[in-house]
Amino acid sequence: MTRPVVISGAGLFVPADVAAELGPVLAHFLELARRDYRKVNPDVVETVEKIDLLGNWWRNKNLPSNLPSVDTPCSDPVQWITVKTAAEELSKTPRAVTGLLTRGSLHGELVGRTWRVSAASVKSRKAGSPCPN
Repeated sequence: MTRPVVISGAGLFVPADVAAELGPVLAHFLELARRDYRKVNPDVVETVEKIDLLGNWWRNKNLPSNLPSVDTPCSDPVQWITVKTAAEELSKTPRAVTGLLTRGSLHGELVGRTWRVSAASVKSRKAGSPCPN
């Protein structure tokens, strides 16, 4: 077992190898909740993202050298913008941006009834690159 690593508020410790197993499962259930337009507590979202980040780090660190690495997640916090701002930057209507979010063509989170959009996703779309998740 690997050394426990603090990933969130005081008192929560998750070993990196456990996070490698839990992260994808929790991220999957979080995505299902988002697709069903269920409200997800922002603290739950943040914790799942941190567990997944820690798990990805551990998997990358423990891959044999002859295998390609999985994408290393960015440790920078996500910069969120409004649908209106994303629409202006993409020269689209807010409704069109919401459609992109719903289809997964643009990365964002539904918080209650309001979408927040990843600024990096908008930047990538403007540059013609696929949506970074």
